[in-house]
Amino acid sequence: MAQPITIALTGSSNEGRFGLESTARLINCYKETLGPEAKNQFALYSVNGYTQFASLGGASGGVRAMMALDSELLVVAGRQFYSVNVGGVATIKGGVATDGLVTMARNRQSPNPQAVFVSEGQWWIYQDGEFALGSDTDLEAPIYVTEKDGYFVFLSETGRFTISGIDATTIDGLDFATASSDADGGVALATRGSDLIIFGTRSTEFWSNTGNADFPFERQTYRGYGCYAAGSVSEITALVDGQMVDSVVWAATDETGAFTGLFLLSGYGAVKISTYEIDRKIKADSNPAGIQSFAWSENGHVFYTIKGTDYSYTYDTVEKAWHERRSKEYDYWRCVAHETFNGNPIFGDAVSGVLYQSSIDVYTENLNSIEMSVELPIVHAFPYELCLTRVILDCQTGVGLNTTDEDYKDPEVQFDMSWDGGFHFDEIGQRSVGLQGQTLQKVDWWGLGMIPRQGAVLRFRMSPGVKRAVMGVAIAVDQLAA
Repeated sequence: MAQPITIALTGSSNEGRFGLESTARLINCYKETLGPEAKNQFALYSVNGYTQFASLGGASGGVRAMMALDSELLVVAGRQFYSVNVGGVATIKGGVATDGLVTMARNRQSPNPQAVFVSEGQWWIYQDGEFALGSDTDLEAPIYVTEKDGYFVFLSETGRFTISGIDATTIDGLDFATASSDADGGVALATRGSDLIIFGTRSTEFWSNTGNADFPFERQTYRGYGCYAAGSVSEITALVDGQMVDSVVWAATDETGAFTGLFLLSGYGAVKISTYEIDRKIKADSNPAGIQSFAWSENGHVFYTIKGTDYSYTYDTVEKAWHERRSKEYDYWRCVAHETFNGNPIFGDAVSGVLYQSSIDVYTENLNSIEMSVELPIVHAFPYELCLTRVILDCQTGVGLNTTDEDYKDPEVQFDMSWDGGFHFDEIGQRSVGLQGQTLQKVDWWGLGMIPRQGAVLRFRMSPGVKRAVMGVAIAVDQLAA
């Protein structure tokens, strides 16, 4: 009888162009390095679950943007603007008569800081419970807003950016400049350390506050990469060369304006982080203007999520690895925005006006199951065929709960196989991962048949809302003639 051999787990999602060349996928789970002290170098853990924090009554659509303003969480959902208190009680403050990208910023005024929202050429001011449409003939129709050194910075499609008074919302008709190194207009803004970053369609300029009395910002340098989708821009604290630094992730373009991938800003250079799989998804998206992104820290990891029409991918800047996120019955993760509020991680639902609070101790998505799925790299011995006699899964066992619900009392893992590169899977069978305390539970499958020379894909899925982790996989095979 063939002796079991350990096979490689995948630490990142990375499907090949056609399927048969690469099949590795992590859905709703991610890699965490354990180091030489552990029996395996890394484990795969299920993503955090979450519970409802607030319901935004009267919302005509999903959450579009969020921002914490001291004791209030400001939220745009559908065409309504809300203030949510620390107890999760939401109050409608006014309407937002647009449907596109919303950006938000706050200044340093204390007490009663001011917040500004921008969407599709319109802007709004919120302060001390009062919400009003901004109106100033000195301001060219804004498409993006950020805050730098107490100034609100407004960007227009022409590439002009205008600053407010310091820690104020007043606009002086002379307080503007234009990103003009390349006549490619304006797409988005970001800040990083002392930098004010202005993205065009094929160029990026870096400005800083020099304190000049006439206009405080001066251009420092220019780079020949631009921004493909304004909603892809997220400021992030990232691990770069072993150090945590302020950075920005965005969907970049080259000097011709063509999409080139997702990049992480490093110095004034740009480091590509997306896989070709993700590049293909973004390029094929029928609505680039609808692409959204957000970044957050959780469980010692720093994540960036990009969500498009029918996909959600999350990059772990610490592990430098990607995984996919999906909500039940959707091709994408319904969460579309994040904000830390009152010390808690809050996420917004892209489909409904609901806010969630995530936790490492929650294993469901607002009571809905989160299916953790691991698709391994193709098992093969090309050009030989194999006879697969046994598959053994090393996973977290004994995780059943003290309940009468069988799915939770005696949770199971589903094993599937594909012989065509992951296009179609056959369900092989389920195995228990153990009642509460049954940590010695064996999880294996026997007598599985032939693996052709092109190889087969092994997939493990687990949905019950319990602790879930995969540490390794072993197989027993006999090699046959080529």
